[in-house]
Amino acid sequence: MSRERAAQRPALQRPSLRRPSSQRFALRGEPYWLLAGAVMLLAATGILAIAPLLARFDWWWASAAMIGVVGCASAVLRGWRVPPALVPVLASACMLVVLTLTFGAGTGLLLLLPTPDTFAVFGSLLAEGQLSIQTQAVPAEATPGIVFLLAIGGGILVLLMDALGIAVRLPALAGIPVAVLLMVPTVVLRQPEQLWVLVFAAGAYLLLLRVDVRTRRFEEQASAALEGGSRGGPRVVAATKQPGLGPLGGAVGVGAFGIVAALFLTAATPLVSLGAQLGVGPPSSSLFGGAVNPLIDLGQDLRRPTSVPALSYSSDGNRPVYLKMLTLDSFAGESWVAGHSAFNQSNTVDAFPAPPGLGDQVSTLQVRTNVQIANVRSEWLPVPYPATSIEGLRGQWYWDSSALTVATTHSSIAGQNYVVNALELAPTQEDLAASGGAYPAEIASYVELPSDTPELIRETALAVTAEAGTPYLKAAAIQKFLRGRDFSYSEQSPVESGFDGGGLRAIEQFLIKRSGYCIHFASAMAVMARSLDIPSRISLGYAPGQRSRERLDGEARYDVQSSDLHAWPELYFENVGWVPFEPTPGRGSVPSYSLPSAAVTAPLTPTPGSTGAAAPGRDLRALDEQ
Repeated sequence: MSRERAAQRPALQRPSLRRPSSQRFALRGEPYWLLAGAVMLLAATGILAIAPLLARFDWWWASAAMIGVVGCASAVLRGWRVPPALVPVLASACMLVVLTLTFGAGTGLLLLLPTPDTFAVFGSLLAEGQLSIQTQAVPAEATPGIVFLLAIGGGILVLLMDALGIAVRLPALAGIPVAVLLMVPTVVLRQPEQLWVLVFAAGAYLLLLRVDVRTRRFEEQASAALEGGSRGGPRVVAATKQPGLGPLGGAVGVGAFGIVAALFLTAATPLVSLGAQLGVGPPSSSLFGGAVNPLIDLGQDLRRPTSVPALSYSSDGNRPVYLKMLTLDSFAGESWVAGHSAFNQSNTVDAFPAPPGLGDQVSTLQVRTNVQIANVRSEWLPVPYPATSIEGLRGQWYWDSSALTVATTHSSIAGQNYVVNALELAPTQEDLAASGGAYPAEIASYVELPSDTPELIRETALAVTAEAGTPYLKAAAIQKFLRGRDFSYSEQSPVESGFDGGGLRAIEQFLIKRSGYCIHFASAMAVMARSLDIPSRISLGYAPGQRSRERLDGEARYDVQSSDLHAWPELYFENVGWVPFEPTPGRGSVPSYSLPSAAVTAPLTPTPGSTGAAAPGRDLRALDEQ
């Protein structure tokens, strides 16, 4: 009998059974397999949120496998009564072993233990993954580097969730990392089809909470049984076994209620797009199929490994058309943003107002453009400027009163086939040369620049336009300067040199490096113009594309590729309005009015160090040399 009592005494004294029910921390020596499984399930479900960012689904298996390895390793280590502080360290070591086996390219000792060569391989994968993220637009190809990063991310994710849900026993907080992942497609991509991910994640989260509740109840029952007397030996053994799910009715009921509630709230709540206020903030979806920052990510779209058809159009006008989607006309800090007018549901596309500033003396032609969208998904509609009406659109579309761009709150351009009635403006050089610097009040804000604008930009603008006496000649001189031999077109150079985007610091570096792509040329010209008190803004959309042998509705057809995504500046001239320029070499087409000839004469300011006034009839044909 003494031996039996002695054998029973250690079990009765296990600290795991004497823990007060109010204590939050997990018990040392308890693997908590069901809790660990629920945490791993929630982590594997949560990473599905980034599925829209990648073209295929293969990457998920690598992340899910790493989640399983790290989660199981943590549970085993707890079962071996490893000190809690060492559990995440040793679980991370297990992750490193698995990474060596799967991504080490055979460089590991016994294929498992990392060597210096292994870390060199890891470094190459990290660099390749980072470059792929920088240079690909969504949906991106899951390159080996990206898969490597996602595998590491899955391991780190489950380590964090395991610590919150089990080590600290606050499973409600374990859902925070998953909630952050869910915000990416929900807030940025705004893709309703991600509802199924939300449903699965909500179900996994509720299951985790349910398992935690049942685990706590079994612990309390075991503790109460021990305190009830020494005769409870058999009951103690039964109570201290790892609890099963038991009847699933409660968990399923709670989960079903939560999922149904989520479905109801999602259906009842309108999809409020970031583009709901037309002209305020960047578009919430990509100009090419995903989340796009209108400046930096335009370059990512241009650097897309394979160009694909974006749209096609035909027009009865005299020249190919630029299709504008978004206008950037203000600054937030040092970055361009869109913003002036507010969303107005009365601005329907059956009738547009006259373009601001257009004078009666400017020649115009009514043009019909038939647009067929192929592989573009966006809330912003490609339209020639300035449109007068649009026919055949599906959904609700509205124009912005300042830029006359067109956007939606509940629709998409995907698969749209529509006709845009627009004006083809044909200002002459004389019209532009006659424009002075008297701008209406609503245009004055288009010359504003942040107070910390780099001085190099203004100095360069002054030097380039030293001999130009009118806003028009200054604009033409800036365009000629940027299209000159000193500048080169490169989509990679800004990334390699660290000045991608159209912000003020990026423009400063662009003027120093003199290599970039359309957003750098367009932004540089727009900011240089503003520094000279010429109103300016940036248009994002598509360049005219290539003429096809086929015809569309009896007119010449133009095919526009993803590589035709483009940015160009528009400058405002008195009695003419907004006029596009093309400072990017090798892209689009240079308007004839932007190349002054000897027929255009204007008084010029004297050059520094000269005496007297410049000859009023100075020949500016050099500006035509491109």
